[in-house]
Amino acid sequence: MKLLCFILIITCARAVYAQRKLILIKRNFIVSRFSEGERIRLKLRGDDTFTSAIITGIHSDFIKFGEADTVYLEQIVKIDLRYHSNNNFKIASSGKKLIVTGIVLLIADFLALNPSNTIHSGILIISSAFVSTGILLQFINNNYFKVNRKRKVTIGKF
Repeated sequence: MKLLCFILIITCARAVYAQRKLILIKRNFIVSRFSEGERIRLKLRGDDTFTSAIITGIHSDFIKFGEADTVYLEQIVKIDLRYHSNNNFKIASSGKKLIVTGIVLLIADFLALNPSNTIHSGILIISSAFVSTGILLQFINNNYFKVNRKRKVTIGKF
């Protein structure tokens, strides 16, 4: 019986294949993965605009969009990760939260039950610090994966 189970496991394991994925790597850490059927938005070398398409095939050194479009990994300059899950710290969402926090803090202090209906200077300084830090984080947004020496695009099996 044990021999039969062992033979069954070996036979079934031979039929299992790994699926290829497009992997974005930053300093030996995986930032994000794309598989077939997912929508990707990327900028190619020599283009001024982003191209958006659904991945229909992932091969050893290129990806396919539809039947005719083939993109080699060397052609990819930038990938948009705004609508795709990634393992990086989201700077843009933190910036939006800081801006909203600063505005809500200012409004809450103004509407507090004090007779003078004035804004305290300490609250004004803290609120403006939150808002300005949030605006700064909006400008330092990291939603784009720029391919360079430390950031690579590769194909892997998972």
